Formats: sequence, structure tokens, C-alpha cells
Amino acid sequence: METLFRFVAGVGDDTFHAPIVAASHATACLTSCPDCLRDFSNLAYHNILDWRLGIDLARLALDPQAVVDFTVPYWHTLVAAACGPYFAAQPGWQQETYAGVPGGRRANRVELIAHPLWSTDPNDLGPELTAAYAAAQAPGAQVATKSMFEVLRRPF
Repeated sequence: METLFRFVAGVGDDTFHAPIVAASHATACLTSCPDCLRDFSNLAYHNILDWRLGIDLARLALDPQAVVDFTVPYWHTLVAAACGPYFAAQPGWQQETYAGVPGGRRANRVELIAHPLWSTDPNDLGPELTAAYAAAQAPGAQVATKSMFEVLRRPF
């Protein structure tokens, strides 16, 4: 298993990893496509396949302390491609950033876009969302979270 995780995470051998995280693929492929993960044998799972999450999970399997957030380069293109249109499609929402976490505001409502592997329970926020939640809540706003997984698959 370790060899497989290393292969997916691009440790030592980037035969799989380099073409997947390349800007040309990362820009064109939001979650999965026939060039990276999809084929007929996994047709039933196309709606949940996500190469970025796969790489993050492989990195976590190799190192439980690995950074899992939107600062990892292969997430940059997705955050830019997904958050702007998501908030623009909802009347009155303005895209903003709270302590480095993408989000949006409409009047006194704030929605933070969380990495799919982060805890979004307001009573048990992980370290990734604590500062963003506090920054969003400071002006008296009601704060909600939605994972990037949901933004891409169930936006409204």
C-alpha cells in the first residue's frame, strides 16, 4: 500500500502525479475526467471521484501531519474556478476571503468554503477553520460552511 500511496502522491516517481497536477489538467478537470480517473468500469462512481482528494488522502496516509488545505498548488486552480461562479450565481453574494479561507457574504450571512476533509462542526472546528470562522463571525454575521465537494456537486 505504501508504494501505491507514494505513486499517487508523486513521491520518488511522478509518472502519475506530474501529469495530473499539471496546470493544463488541473484547469480543465474540476474533479475527474477520462484522462485521470474515469473509465467505464467505475461509471457508477463518476459523481464522487476526485483526483485532488485522492492525492490528499495518499499524502495523509504517508504522513498524518501533512498539510491538507487550499494552499497546496493543485487546489489553487479549483478554488479560483469554483468559488467565483458559485457566489456570482447567488444574487447579492460577494466573494471574500476569511483568514485565507474562501467564502462569501450577503448582508449578515457568511458562507465559508471548506476543504472536504476539514471538520465543519461549529462546536468542533479544526484548526483550518477556527481563524476563518472567527474572522467571519466578528462583524456579527451568521456563519455557515459548505465543503468544496458540495460546491461542485450540490451547489444550491
